[in-house]
Amino acid sequence: MTTVSTPSDRQQLSWMLDQIKNLNGVSYVLVLSSDGLPIAQCTDLDQDTADSVAAAAAGYCSIGKALGQFGGGPMRQCMGEYENAVVLVTSVAENSLLLVQCTHDAVISVVAGAMESMAPNMAEHLASKARSGGAGSAALSFGTAGQS
Repeated sequence: MTTVSTPSDRQQLSWMLDQIKNLNGVSYVLVLSSDGLPIAQCTDLDQDTADSVAAAAAGYCSIGKALGQFGGGPMRQCMGEYENAVVLVTSVAENSLLLVQCTHDAVISVVAGAMESMAPNMAEHLASKARSGGAGSAALSFGTAGQS
């Protein structure tokens, strides 16, 4: 499971998430563990929504990771386009994912670029350990953002 190390790390992480949230068209930003637990979220995202989105995003990304085994290689980013939103998910550290939901008004390349540029800084504020033991405890991991 992924945890944020200290209160200072949590504050720094929230500040970075709010920087992405302030981009045009971004609805909310969330850091989650690869097993579906919210770690941190932008200040205006309520906990119930964060819990639900984190669980759904982990499942969604798990499917994307599985499809990479058929010639695509490690997944670097997962994107879903919906009628009213676009969702982007990328790795920020081992067992940690960054999710951004935005409207169709957002410039996706700008949002994705912000996610990629902040991922290494966010990784410094996350301490990650994969869950151990038990069936079904395999952790989802992506290729690191920005790697080829």
